[in-house]
Amino acid sequence: MRLDINTDAAVNFSDKLERISRSALPNAVRDTLNSAALDVKKVTMPLSADSEFTQRRKTFFKAKSRVGMAKGWDINQMNSKIGFIGGGDNQAVRDLEKQEYGGQIKGRAFIPLEPARISNSITKNVRGKFKIKNIRNVDKINRKKDFDKVVNRVGKGGFVIYKSTMFFVKSIVDSKVELTAVYSYKKGRSANIKSTGFMRKASNKSAKKLNRFYEENAKRQIKRFKKWVG
Repeated sequence: MRLDINTDAAVNFSDKLERISRSALPNAVRDTLNSAALDVKKVTMPLSADSEFTQRRKTFFKAKSRVGMAKGWDINQMNSKIGFIGGGDNQAVRDLEKQEYGGQIKGRAFIPLEPARISNSITKNVRGKFKIKNIRNVDKINRKKDFDKVVNRVGKGGFVIYKSTMFFVKSIVDSKVELTAVYSYKKGRSANIKSTGFMRKASNKSAKKLNRFYEENAKRQIKRFKKWVG
């Protein structure tokens, strides 16, 4: 994010800052860029994410985002950044670039159904025991006539895949079997994602506040200098 201090609204403050101290203008510009980046993280990006995504973890976007603060004294080289961390071990973070620009998300063989989620709600996280990483004792039914045999083999608490669905074996009493469909299944499936531009929208909204941030930070520097000189 960059700041243009040559606009009519900023020129007067810039002149005052340059007169009072060599460090005043760089300080004001640096603080302004950082204010804008923090505004994206704390205000506009969470609002943009709310409008674009079903958020099952309300703290996800704030927790996984980091601000790269503007540094140094050369105002022509200063810039602030905001991005996401943890993509190495977090699929959701890795997918955010596709959500921003559009693309194909691979590895979507299993898509959780509502019964797999807390409170059977599409807006909630997958229950712990139904998370793919926690699933054990699973078998695939290739022929309908083998259905009962495979279900009894995995037993109560196991999982079976039949055609396009993964089922949880909830109970087996005598010859009566109770199953819960927990995942839609298709080997090698990918999801085509349209661009949401959620970060671009958030950044543009915060960029519109740059003049206000600059005025606030310029006034702070001027007040600070007056305090020094009495």
